[in-house]
Amino acid sequence: MEASTSWESLCLYIKENLVSVIQEREEFFVKCDCSEEHENKFVEGIFINEDKVQVEFSVALINHDEDRDIWLAIFLDGCKEVTNSHCMLTAHIYIKDSNVCFSIQDAERSPFKLAYENDLYCISREEALSVDGLKDALFYWYKSIFKMDKEIGLFLLAS
Repeated sequence: MEASTSWESLCLYIKENLVSVIQEREEFFVKCDCSEEHENKFVEGIFINEDKVQVEFSVALINHDEDRDIWLAIFLDGCKEVTNSHCMLTAHIYIKDSNVCFSIQDAERSPFKLAYENDLYCISREEALSVDGLKDALFYWYKSIFKMDKEIGLFLLAS
């Protein structure tokens, strides 16, 4: 079977930044707000898609006993129909009955409230679901970031 794309074409495609990338990836730890003494790992960076759209993100890798959860925050410079202020949109990703679940959640309830400044507007679940296309955009960013970063993508499956 012959490849449909030449090596030269692939190199040009990558050189012209027509593939998604994560830039400025950093890790830090934040003390958990539960009763146990431990910290949770946060990964933040800038995701740039094929169309060169950039979005700041943070992922909280939560590990309590044997339960693993991921929280995703997308930081926006305003959100149509919600606020013109710098804001945060969050989702909770977890496994239930062997299925990966994705749920938009109130940013106020997320672990990001401990890690980031309080002047961010926290978009509520209700607000997020009321804006056309926002749910689909958040799910797109989730899938793309999880595909690009192996540690994040495999976190829920690790034992």
